[in-house]
Amino acid sequence: MIINALITLHHFDQLEKPVATRLHSLGLTEGSTILLLQRYPFHGPVIIESNHQRIALRYRIFSILTQPPRGKFHGNRTDW
Repeated sequence: MIINALITLHHFDQLEKPVATRLHSLGLTEGSTILLLQRYPFHGPVIIESNHQRIALRYRIFSILTQPPRGKFHGNRTDW
């Protein structure tokens, strides 16, 4: 992922309930757009911005939330 990129969140259903609840209380929901501010090396925390607040997420949580939606094709397919 590119720093200062806008990213849409998905897959809240794959998170543990307390984690999803906490993120919802911070205003993050499925379909929310966030700004990626910083990524630390070695799967360290990821700093995002949403609704004018900065939030640090564990890399594992961030990677779940930013997976492309299931069932949608991304890219150019030439072998139809």
